[in-house]
Amino acid sequence: MARPFFFVSAGEPSGDQHAAGLIRELKKRFPDAEFRGFGGPEMQKAGCRIEYDLTGLAVMWFLQAVMNIPLFARLLKKARETFRRDRPDILILVDYPGFNYRLAKDAKAEGIPVCFFVPPQIWAWAQGRIKKTRRDVDFVISPLPFEQKWFRQRGVETVAVPHPFFDEMNAEPLDREFIARIGGDGAPPILTLLPGSRRSEIAANLPEMARAALLVQKDVPGLRPTVAAYRSSQIPPIREILRREGAPFPVYAGRTRELIASGVCALSVSGSVSIELLALAKPAVIYYRVGRLALWFSRFFRRVKYISLVNLLAADAKGESIFCQGRRAPAELSAEDRRTVLFPELLTGRDRSADAARCLTEWLTDPAALARRREELERLRALVASDGGKTSFELAADAVSARLK
Repeated sequence: MARPFFFVSAGEPSGDQHAAGLIRELKKRFPDAEFRGFGGPEMQKAGCRIEYDLTGLAVMWFLQAVMNIPLFARLLKKARETFRRDRPDILILVDYPGFNYRLAKDAKAEGIPVCFFVPPQIWAWAQGRIKKTRRDVDFVISPLPFEQKWFRQRGVETVAVPHPFFDEMNAEPLDREFIARIGGDGAPPILTLLPGSRRSEIAANLPEMARAALLVQKDVPGLRPTVAAYRSSQIPPIREILRREGAPFPVYAGRTRELIASGVCALSVSGSVSIELLALAKPAVIYYRVGRLALWFSRFFRRVKYISLVNLLAADAKGESIFCQGRRAPAELSAEDRRTVLFPELLTGRDRSADAARCLTEWLTDPAALARRREELERLRALVASDGGKTSFELAADAVSARLK
């Protein structure tokens, strides 16, 4: 076949990473292929020409999206021109639903095949988008067992793969020298704080995470809370938040996995980082602060019991339904539910730092309870991680290659 042209779009840092892995695998099959699209530094390092860095934007919630409408409109216009003039052989999308669904519609109108690799979690928030998926997406490549079943039941061609985070971790070993330097034998225990990769997430969550960590320190003398930043440009604003909270914790950029591995447990936002926590079998409390209005609205849109992928995977592995039975999702988990799920969750519109501290302190003052939680995570990891066969990227590249041929 002629030199293939892949147009790729990923908007989140994790999506940028997943897309980069797939690009590298496709390059093995098509060494002279051209890759262009929207993404971030990882895709660029993999050999994709980035038309705009969406990972620096990474917006959430309605008002943030509205403020960026002019930018998205310009990018969509640019993509439409590319679709008409250069005609990619396939459009590969990674998550980022609002923008990527528009790209899918425009590509489909030009007769360009469309694939979603790690599709958006419409089963959790926007089940009505299944109509758009059937209309504008040729197939999805899904890493979640319950998600694969959900798409297939609704008539969407679905390719099953392991979650790419497991393969990414196998391909990029942990920096053991760094881990030994910050948390070697005899060093005080580390509590890993994971405030997110977006500016808005950090601003909303880190102040209360810092307060929770300070409370835990009172009950666990010597504990060292340590903050993971996604990129180095985030270190100054993170340090400013910590300064205001009176929490002079160390901050490291680009060391998320090493900090997770070094910590005894973690306080983390919700999101794909929960899969990294599972991959390292690290107990964590999930904390996600939103505005009260956003929290109230979420009850009408959320269709799943939990906000953490790990809790959803655990429920599915037990044969339980992950979906809410009534029309509305519970605004917050009860105290009893927080004790029974793998990752206690606090999706909240108010300061719940004391509750988060309480959950962490219970683990940190009861080594047996913490060990039991690690064992539960290891059992779940064994069920959902790669089985040693083909990687998620190899299977995804197989599916994309077959569509091109």
